[in-house]
Amino acid sequence: MKFYVPYVEGEQQAEKVWTSVRAFLIEQGLSTTDRRIRKVYFQQHGNDYEAEVGKMFDDLREETILILEAAHRKLIYLCTPNRGIVRGDPYLISAHQTKTYVVDFDRS
Repeated sequence: MKFYVPYVEGEQQAEKVWTSVRAFLIEQGLSTTDRRIRKVYFQQHGNDYEAEVGKMFDDLREETILILEAAHRKLIYLCTPNRGIVRGDPYLISAHQTKTYVVDFDRS
């Protein structure tokens, strides 16, 4: 699947949102890689979870807007409107302490 950002029209706008969110996270000391993640399956606190861009993440009761990989830690940043997009810290997924499987967007 080609990279996209929910509620954003066109590739240029999607790139702007992606760049802006990454800059917002850097301001919080959370640098990211260039990896574009579409979906992540993981276990946390004994529960199985699935998060996918454009779909509701039930644990937060919010739609997943972006999923980013941390640059210097084994973490995945799950970004929703209230967690990493407009305000607040992203939802943290510990990729080194849990079983984690990541699906990337297609490279184009």
